[in-house]
Formats: sequence, structure tokens, C-alpha cells
Amino acid sequence: MSLQTDHGTAAVEALHQEDNSEGTTDGAPTDEYDPWEPPHPPPHPSLADLTCPIQHMRQYMLQLQRFLADARATNIIAPDRTHKETLIKYYGIYDRLSPVLQKDSVPLFLRIFEKYRECFVSGFVIIPQTLDLIILENALRCANLVLEGKSPKLCGVRANPNYMTSFGYFPLHQAAESFSVEMVELLFRYGASANQRTSGNKIIEGLLPLHVAIENTCQHKYLEDNLLVDENYRKGNFGYIYKLIHLLCLPEMKIFLDTTRLLAAHTDNVVDELWKYMEHGKIVPAAILLLAAQRRFRKLNGFDMIKNRIDDSIFSLIREGCGLQIGKNTKAAKQRKEKEVRFYNALFLVRIILKAGEALDAHIQTHSENNMQASHHEVHGKVSAVLKSYDVGPLGKDICIEDLQWFDFFMPCASMVAISCICRRLLNNILILYFICS
Repeated sequence: MSLQTDHGTAAVEALHQEDNSEGTTDGAPTDEYDPWEPPHPPPHPSLADLTCPIQHMRQYMLQLQRFLADARATNIIAPDRTHKETLIKYYGIYDRLSPVLQKDSVPLFLRIFEKYRECFVSGFVIIPQTLDLIILENALRCANLVLEGKSPKLCGVRANPNYMTSFGYFPLHQAAESFSVEMVELLFRYGASANQRTSGNKIIEGLLPLHVAIENTCQHKYLEDNLLVDENYRKGNFGYIYKLIHLLCLPEMKIFLDTTRLLAAHTDNVVDELWKYMEHGKIVPAAILLLAAQRRFRKLNGFDMIKNRIDDSIFSLIREGCGLQIGKNTKAAKQRKEKEVRFYNALFLVRIILKAGEALDAHIQTHSENNMQASHHEVHGKVSAVLKSYDVGPLGKDICIEDLQWFDFFMPCASMVAISCICRRLLNNILILYFICS
């Protein structure tokens, strides 16, 4: 899953927005309260002492500007209100901005901001495309600068951590895709909401940042190579579950689980999100969420809640099966059986994490940059020992490590993310060049 889309097309289709008291454009909310244009406050009492009408008006406009700058940097803003003209200017200096953010240099960023301020600001707030690129480059110092907004050189404007881009996603979605725990923590520190969903025709709608992290984790090569072609899951072979757990406990998976854990801690109704995965038979994303956020599920009594839902679903399927006549409705009977198998797999997964989850999590947390080179055989042995010590290990023959497919070379996840970002930057440059030339 990638959040990157055609920047050129998005810029051309960007909404027009005029900074006036009306504050309405095509695609803007039509509700009585518009977070982009909240009711303007009355003049400050001290302005009543000003006898000069021109000075009074000038001071009130400054007051109104500060009010709008604060409101637009703190409210949830969707859709994007950036002027089309500002977007055109922004993409015109994109190639100059990107290298600065790669270095994460605050002085260089402020220098380019002062020189091209009209490219970065629209409606008294830093445009979401700027913060989006900062997050993509994982420029933590620059992100803190624009989110805090206290530098005099920013002239009172700052970035909004809850401002949707023209592509239909929020800053936290981009940070989740990049698997930068530090960036996610920074966004949370400045009020980012983990409960905002993607929207629009340029992206899959209804995705939480948590979904982005989990779905991208599912696309890790280890999981794809070992699980997508495994038919044991459909047959109800619990070896599939053991294989999945062993893979998730590898050092290379820690950054993905850490990101998922942090997002899950700030996501409302996280038990319901887990149930949606299990209900639709998506055991891999369910395992990722359950293992990463098992501490929170314990606090929410989530294990019991999920177990009860699974039990109810299994009993319902059994009653449904009893009503089928032998030799008839074979297709319906097969579908019912497949659902039943999926729920038994989910129940087995819940049992393992409930009993051994804390020990597995403690093992995962021991991974660091110093021991990322740990042998997969060594990790496999430790995980197997943990499962057996909690009486949830496989009976009979253990999982064969030779059956698991690894990379031919070692590559830490941080490097994988960096390469992914480089590829996306090359694609972005091509799209921007096309947009400017056209």
C-alpha cells in the first residue's frame, strides 16, 4: 500500500480558496461551523482605546490573522484548502526543498522558507504538502520546527498535524507508511489524531493510520514469501499460525511492530478493528495487531471480548450447519466450513498471544541495532522455547526453519524504508517535471 499518487494531477485539481470572510469553495464543508473559517472573534477590548480608524482596522486585522492562524493550525481540516496558485509555486521549488529536508537542516529550511514564503503558506497556515514531504524525508528537526511554529522567521504560521493533503490522507498516514516511530511520536506530541480516515477518489477510503502500518507490514517480503503461498491456513493447519508468529518475532520486524503498537495505543475502538480483521479471515494483519498491541488489549479486557465474539460466531455457524440437509447446499456448506476454520485459527491465535504474548513481546523488545544480525535459527529457537514454556508450542514435530524463505542478504528495515523513499522521490520528481512542463 502506497500513499504516493500523481502530484501533478493533484496540483492541477487543487481547490481554489480565497482568504475572506465567506471562506467557502467547491468541496469545502457546508455545515454551519466551518473549521477553516470559524466565527471571527470581536475586536479585543484594548482596540476600543484607539481613536484612529485606520489604526483600529489595522490592529483588528492583525488580531484576526493571529486567530485564523491558530484555528487553522489546530482544527481538523479536510479537504485541502490550499490555493491552486500556491501549489504551482510549491512544486516549482520542490527540487530545492527536497535536498534540504534530506539533510534535515533547520537553518537551510528557514532560509528557503523566507525566500519563497508564498510557496509554503496559504490561508495563514503552512500547506499540508510541505509537512507531507518533511515526513516522507523523515526530517524530524524540520518537522518539530513547523509544528511548533515559534521561530520568528516563520512569522506566526505553523503546520497542522490534522490537515488532510490533496491526496486524501493525513500526516499520520504518511508517518505510518514510513514506519518512523520518532515521527509518529512527534505528531502525537503536537495533537495528531490517530482516528482520522482517508477520503477522496485518489486513495482507498476509510483507512486509519493503523491500517496503513498493518497493511504495509503484511507486504514485508518475509511474510509474503512464507505465508501467501501457504495453503495450510485454509485447511486449518495450526502450523501456519506458528510460522506466522516466528516470522513476526524476527529482529527485522521490530520497527513494524513498534509503529503498530504506538498507533494502536492512540486509536479508538481498537478491539473492533482487530475483530474486523478476524471476522473477514485476515489472520496475518490480526496477528500483527494482536502481538504488537497485546498490552493494550489486556487493559481493555480485549482478549475476552474477542474470544466471546469468536465463540458466538462459531456456534452460529454450527447451528447453521445443522440446518443444512445432507447432499444439498454443498456450496453453502463449504463456505460455512471455511468460515468455521478461519474462526478456529483466530481462536488459536488469541490463545497463544494471551498466554505467551508478554514473553514474546519481551523477546522482541530485546532486539536493537546491536543484535539485528542475530541468526534466524537462534531467534527461531528462542521463540519455540517461549511457546513451549507456556504450553502453547506445537505438538510433535516443530516448525522446520529450512522451510522458511529468507533474503539472500541482510538488510535492516531502516535501509528498506530508505530505499523505498528514494524510489518514491524519483517518481515524484518525474511527475513534478511533467506538471511544470505541461
